[in-house]
Amino acid sequence: MDIIAMLEKYSLSLRRLPDFETDTYFFPENPTQMELDNCHLSIIRPISKEKFDDMIQRNFLSAHNSIFKNGYLIKKVVRIKKERESGWMVKICNNHTSIQQWSKKHDFYGDTAEDAVKSAIEYIDKQQREIDALMKTLKITEESL
Repeated sequence: MDIIAMLEKYSLSLRRLPDFETDTYFFPENPTQMELDNCHLSIIRPISKEKFDDMIQRNFLSAHNSIFKNGYLIKKVVRIKKERESGWMVKICNNHTSIQQWSKKHDFYGDTAEDAVKSAIEYIDKQQREIDALMKTLKITEESL
């Protein structure tokens, strides 16, 4: 299965990380047409941390700037922590959760796009196995009552 098919099957969002160490915020270098169509910001361009913080203080950036569409999280601004130098990041997308519920546990990194996608899929499969085991236990408990 190719990467695009895996991204679609598991509702994942893949993003290239910069090739340098950074603690700034930035927009995707090559935004997709869907990102452009849904962008509430007038221009897609690199942005400094100071500018981003200023926008946050003026409440310019909020959850509406991350659009849930077809299971994908279109996240306009991504923060890459200093510990990551380069590579790829995958974010698990779910159109039933709000932006406030996202955390670092939904970020999967890899030196190659394939590595990042595989890490995310392993996590999803593990979660599904745990859910399946729980449902099986509940069913057995129900039947014994």
